Amino acid sequence: MSDALLIAIVATTIAGFIIGAVTWMLILPARAARLQDRVLPEAGPPTELVEQLLAQPTEVAGPCQEIGPPERASLRQEWTDLMEQGRPALARRRAQVLWQLGEADPELAAQSAEPGSPPEGYRRMDDNRWITALASPGLDPGLTGIMALLGPEVITWHAHPSSQYGLSRDQRVETLSAPPRISELAADVARVVGVAAPVMFITPEREARLIHVNLSVVGRYHAALAVGKAALQISDENVLRFMLGRKLTYMRPEHLLCTEVDGPEDLMGLHRTVASLLRPSTLPPPPETVTGLPLEIVEQRLREHFAEASRAAPMRRALAAVGTSLDVERWAAWLAATEETSFRCGLLMAGDLPAALRILEMDDVKPGTDRETELCYNALYRFFVSSEYETLRQELAEPDRTDSTPT
Repeated sequence: MSDALLIAIVATTIAGFIIGAVTWMLILPARAARLQDRVLPEAGPPTELVEQLLAQPTEVAGPCQEIGPPERASLRQEWTDLMEQGRPALARRRAQVLWQLGEADPELAAQSAEPGSPPEGYRRMDDNRWITALASPGLDPGLTGIMALLGPEVITWHAHPSSQYGLSRDQRVETLSAPPRISELAADVARVVGVAAPVMFITPEREARLIHVNLSVVGRYHAALAVGKAALQISDENVLRFMLGRKLTYMRPEHLLCTEVDGPEDLMGLHRTVASLLRPSTLPPPPETVTGLPLEIVEQRLREHFAEASRAAPMRRALAAVGTSLDVERWAAWLAATEETSFRCGLLMAGDLPAALRILEMDDVKPGTDRETELCYNALYRFFVSSEYETLRQELAEPDRTDSTPT
């Protein structure tokens, strides 16, 4: 090879590197700007979950506030029978509900005061069991499917840097010299719920216990928990498990948006916007503002998101499953059922009714008040003493720890 040819090859190679570098320098700022403006979801749409939802019966139970408390006489008979059979764990649940319903028998009262003893760990709950057994009977499967497909995308529109929430990267629960028990339990409960273990910040808000926050971290969406001093000081593990079960339920894709929407009107507006793009003329037109954003921006983002057939097809099926009978009351019932689902999950994690009610009372939600039916106390009582609850507790016990029966 001649010297001239070698020099030409080297010069061409260097020129190529220079051109490539200059091109990248020109592209990078524009790409960075797009990422800065657009928080990307961590995962794709949960299409398998949606298919399981759409396979459920379309008729759902009425709102939980229409369900009365368990019948006291039959519940007391169950308690008596279980005590005679030597099954104190099941009897204790009946005793705790009877005590809340006003029974004052000394033996029953003593047993109801005994704290539950949760297993040392749990295994992940199968999505189908979550849908068919744990979720509120009033949770509309079609609406839930729509939210599962929209949640991981739309929630990213409302994510912010941690500093906007008053949180500091240096103020994390795991960085404390003696990490509290809540940090270990969070990973345990997250595994059951089927979500990633949350990042846990320490919030400066004095009265806060647990707050769900939606973060933008290096152009990606992250769900996190802001932990207040009140939560750091709680030592009762049953209380902590109930709190975590409630909050982590809202990190599942079908419930993500519940942490951002102002009410059922927001969800109905989003529903109509999606329908106008994928099933035109089936619903009334959407409002001018959707989830706090101008309609044209929302439409543009949804067009981009559903440009892929793999995303559009399951959404069209979910929209068809819901049908055209849509009003704000239907979405309001869905939000109430979502809240009940979070309470059921917390109660399942805790295994202890007084621990669950202690948190509700801290939030000024007490049995006998006007808000009792709103938050489905009676439905929780029924769930707590049901065979379904007992089955779920047994299913959740980790295989290598089944020698001690869940209580």
